[in-house]
Amino acid sequence: MFCMQSIFHKLKAYKTQIVWAFLLIAFLVEFVILISCNNHNDQSTTSIWLFICSMSLGILPIVFSKDFNKNAFSIQNPKQIAWWFFALFASIVVLCIYFFKMQDLIKHCRIDEHVSDIIPTIMQEVHRFLHHEFVYAPIIFDGYSYPSGYLPAIWFPFIAAETFHFDYRYIPFATFALLIIGILLVYKKQISNLSTFLSLVMIPLSLELFIANNNSVPHFSVEVLIACYYVFLCLAITTKNYFLIGIAISLCLLSRYSLALWLPLYFIVLLINQDKKLLVKIIIVIIIAIALFYVIPFLSKDPSLVIRGLLNYSSAGDGEWRRTNQSTHLPEHLTHGLGFAYFFYVIKGIDIPTKIKYLQMVLLALIAVFLVSMSFIFYKYKNKLSTPIFLLCSFKIYLSIFYTFIHIPYVYLYTVPLMVSGALIFYLVSAKKEDLIA
Repeated sequence: MFCMQSIFHKLKAYKTQIVWAFLLIAFLVEFVILISCNNHNDQSTTSIWLFICSMSLGILPIVFSKDFNKNAFSIQNPKQIAWWFFALFASIVVLCIYFFKMQDLIKHCRIDEHVSDIIPTIMQEVHRFLHHEFVYAPIIFDGYSYPSGYLPAIWFPFIAAETFHFDYRYIPFATFALLIIGILLVYKKQISNLSTFLSLVMIPLSLELFIANNNSVPHFSVEVLIACYYVFLCLAITTKNYFLIGIAISLCLLSRYSLALWLPLYFIVLLINQDKKLLVKIIIVIIIAIALFYVIPFLSKDPSLVIRGLLNYSSAGDGEWRRTNQSTHLPEHLTHGLGFAYFFYVIKGIDIPTKIKYLQMVLLALIAVFLVSMSFIFYKYKNKLSTPIFLLCSFKIYLSIFYTFIHIPYVYLYTVPLMVSGALIFYLVSAKKEDLIA
């Protein structure tokens, strides 16, 4: 009995270290699953582990918020500026590796709508915009056409590539490089020890390894660009800068509708914290940004754009569920161990549209439960919780639910939750101690 008590007291003394160990293990398992998703043999086990680890990254810092508050990693020491230069050098090295791989990619892999229509669609939208044509007219390729549905924040940055005549695939890289440089400049004082150095370098390194093991990410998608918006949002919501937050939210909303389902929780947290003025200013910035870049130039000319885009996404999902691999006789994008869509696909006795409908209903139900429960938790324990930690972790939990129950779990889509995990770890390690105290 005495021995058990002794062990218990020793574990309690190292409680923070144990929590951090579990947090880092969860991140590593999530990372390993994502970079090796093309080699998974056990779909059910892999997707469950990914969900558990992804949720743990959001839950642990909230449950053990006091331990994070008392044991902030950052030690501000002006004499230890060497760590910032190490971080700068390491980031440049990783970005250079990324850049040279992009050059090799561009040299050997041309953009082809028959392989993937993502970048070709963006090219048509940019061309139309520059030639004063309606951007959201149907996209036309050889032999088929479909509604144009990409929101402005997805295609607008590529105007630079079209204007200056360079490959579109450089734009996500350039955006990511600017993001890392921005983080290095903003968090210069906090990057003062080994832990903050490693947590920062982990962001570009994890992305580079993910891309190296999943060639579809840089080859055919622009998901790195969207992931940059989400990381920008993660760091913005830890501040009180209404303009920065409003722009970050607007960029995310103007690239994917999915963020809209998390925003009610963010607004509720601000109301509970009596930050009504901040909330009003953020909403004004969002309304102005969306009106200027989407509603006035595009939605006002065709109010059905939003509904048409959502319907097109649903019909694409139906097609992916019906397109099976010749060797496995299963839909290829449902068998990488990246979501629970596979479990709904194998249900017997119902057709594919009904299976997809059930999956979407479960997703919406879980998000509703998430919003209510997280709002209640923050309201009841707001004096014990750090608001920045709660916001970041609730966002990670939300993304974990959303990407687990997404009905087409394309590999490239998981660039976003991976980079958000990296941003979460970096903030927990690098934030000033006073910012972590509730």
